[in-house]
Amino acid sequence: MADNQMISFAASSSSSSLLVFPNKKYDVFLSFRGEDTRKTFTSHLYDALCQKKIETYIDNRLEKGDEIGPELIKAIEESHISVVIFSENYANSKWCLDEISKIMECRKKIGQIVIPVFYSMDPSHVRNQKGSYEKAFTEYEQDLKHNNKVHKWKTALTEAANLAGWVRSDSQTDNSHGTRAIQSLTLDMRSESKELCLNPTAFSKMFNLKILKLDAYDPNSNKTKMIASEDSVSMPKGLRLLEWWGCPLKSLDSSFCAENLVELDFSYSKLKKLWDGVQSLQYIPPPPPSIDMLEARGCIPLEGVSVSTLDCNWHSKANFSFWNCCKLNQQALNTIMSFSHLKINGAAYIQHLQPNDDKSQRKRNIVSVCLPGSKVPVDRYNYRTATECTISIQLSNLSDLLGLNFCVVFALCEYISCQDVSTKFTCYLITRDGQEDIFTAHSFVPIYVVQEDIRHNSDHVFLWHQQEFSKVLMDKIKERCTDNQGTTTYDPKLTFAMTPGKSIKVKEWGVRPIYSSDLFSFSVPLAVETKTKRKRDSEELLDMKPLSPTKKLKTQYSRKDMSFHQRNM
Repeated sequence: MADNQMISFAASSSSSSLLVFPNKKYDVFLSFRGEDTRKTFTSHLYDALCQKKIETYIDNRLEKGDEIGPELIKAIEESHISVVIFSENYANSKWCLDEISKIMECRKKIGQIVIPVFYSMDPSHVRNQKGSYEKAFTEYEQDLKHNNKVHKWKTALTEAANLAGWVRSDSQTDNSHGTRAIQSLTLDMRSESKELCLNPTAFSKMFNLKILKLDAYDPNSNKTKMIASEDSVSMPKGLRLLEWWGCPLKSLDSSFCAENLVELDFSYSKLKKLWDGVQSLQYIPPPPPSIDMLEARGCIPLEGVSVSTLDCNWHSKANFSFWNCCKLNQQALNTIMSFSHLKINGAAYIQHLQPNDDKSQRKRNIVSVCLPGSKVPVDRYNYRTATECTISIQLSNLSDLLGLNFCVVFALCEYISCQDVSTKFTCYLITRDGQEDIFTAHSFVPIYVVQEDIRHNSDHVFLWHQQEFSKVLMDKIKERCTDNQGTTTYDPKLTFAMTPGKSIKVKEWGVRPIYSSDLFSFSVPLAVETKTKRKRDSEELLDMKPLSPTKKLKTQYSRKDMSFHQRNM
């Protein structure tokens, strides 16, 4: 708007001047510091003036020598308007100072119109020669050959800064050009020696920003390298991925829009409140409808979880983690456990109805839940053991079998390695003559932890269903149990052998076969639910269409006693 007003003012002024001063060669003379604005604001202003057919003089030559030449002096004298663009390094150029002195001289003698533009500059710094202007004049005053000009330059700057003009900030300029186009921004501040102060409006003008990753967490000191000047920071409404490790804020801006979010990760942060309209994080609020994964790792204050929090889009890949949420009340634990079984079984049913031909994708399709606990649910896992390394289960109806769910109760050892956490299961069938037919299928507990996770080490229950393991298992069982004539050659008995990783101590584990008949109680509402879900395209994060259903929400909070975790992106 300011640009248009300035151009309109220049146009109207130049039009009237042509009648009064017909001998003027130029409508506008541009005075600017080339290294600051030549390729940004000045070039855009010059193009806009030319489009309005305003005759404009711009000097595109590099500065040479200590004084401006007669050609520039003549151009200033033959211009009706001078637009002076004051920038950070304007006073560092003796050419610019000579120009402003000549311009202000022409204003007094011939009534030339002068329009100051303060480009990312405080007008008072120009008026009183502060900041970079003060530093430049300190050097000029020490150089005796400039003594006769210093007073003239200062007077010209003061008089020009007292005139009515325009103030252009970086955010205004960049918003019209570069900033508006930014879709992804990553900033790593871990190596910074000093804390960085965050401007609360730093991202507010990045209207097209979809991905924002900020890492300000220093694991060595367990502190953040960022401080905030205010309690909240404005964020673009179109954000789809917001990852901010070591966020110093206690809450997000009240206008924060979460409906487009795919992933939200505030690991090791001081955040106590997500977005406006929800309680503090003693209770997790309902997430946006696009979320398929919630990780509340190390959220020590968390006490309650509602059904609406858990009722998000569970597809072939969905994960809930409440690692080290040691203050969860019993009602919350019961809610998580009951809803988890419903959703894990439902995922198995969906995978059975809509099989995936992509093996690598099936391996990634894991539905899991992790929460504090010390017992395998007795009512859910009818095959379980606390002491044995093997479990044998009797399969009742192979044609009705959908797959298997697993449950492990474990604690971490004193020293852990990320590669040694997973527990391996090997399965085999028993032939009618008692021989073991070993399968090559394995299922690994998808747990990702590092050394810091043992700070509040307690027992945890991990439940999961893996699509690839279930498919391979089902294919091999059906292949072996029935020959070409349809004769059963195996007892429908399956044995699992567990090999725990070196970094975990398994205290109890269990296996549960899932049959389609088990799902009747929720198959109808499940069908209704899938019809009401929003359709999604398989577009990537930066695309303008809706996102794929592989969504994540991570709400993690930094305390001195909070666990560190490894991201599995």
